[in-house]
Amino acid sequence: QGNLGLAALDRAIELDPQGMAECHLLKARLYDLAGAKHLASAEYRAFLAKVSDHPDKKKFEQYIQDNPEKQNG
Repeated sequence: QGNLGLAALDRAIELDPQGMAECHLLKARLYDLAGAKHLASAEYRAFLAKVSDHPDKKKFEQYIQDNPEKQNG
């Protein structure tokens, strides 16, 4: 059922990108639980692009560094 949750979170972000920025954190958690850490990193990066002063910024940055996004090719 995670795919349904992701679709709903994507729609919320689409409707209100700034106001629903925390949906990126929820998506990151779902991806992390599923073992898709590179996708979680992308969500943390997208979140920090919208909310650069979050109290957990350093934790998110460390996660991104430890779990780089996959490169195409």
